Amino acid sequence: MPKSETSLNVGDKAPAFNLASNQGDSISLEQILKNGPAWILFFRGTWCPNCRAQVLRLSADYQEFKKTGTQLIGIFCQKFEPVKKWGAENNIPFPLLVDPDRVIAKDYGVYVSISWDFSLNVARPSNFLVDRNGLIKFVYVSSHQWDRCTNDTLLAEARKLI
Repeated sequence: MPKSETSLNVGDKAPAFNLASNQGDSISLEQILKNGPAWILFFRGTWCPNCRAQVLRLSADYQEFKKTGTQLIGIFCQKFEPVKKWGAENNIPFPLLVDPDRVIAKDYGVYVSISWDFSLNVARPSNFLVDRNGLIKFVYVSSHQWDRCTNDTLLAEARKLI
């Protein structure tokens, strides 16, 4: 699986975070893991057609993910309002968090600078399966914006935790 030189590895402790959610509250990793394992999914932004398509595919399979006992948590490296608006317009059933300063993307090792313009510095699309103890069980870091892990792969990995 593609992995950046600086991303976390299987067996590492997932870095803590507390980020604003499109659902109107702040959510911490600690709160999330109280409800079971979670997919921490990084996206470039709602302006990215590949990210939007992936979130919509994840939403379509949301009930299948629930059956595995895993939660879906999307993290977007952009400002709050566009994420909130896009999430509401598309009835996204899982929390979309915002990391406007790319702090969490850096903590997870998926930050990539693609321009001098700060607004174009984003996270690589990536997936971290974190168990309820906060340990990373699966990592997929995209090598480019079109490289995405399939829902079938994510579901298969989640089922391994059952």
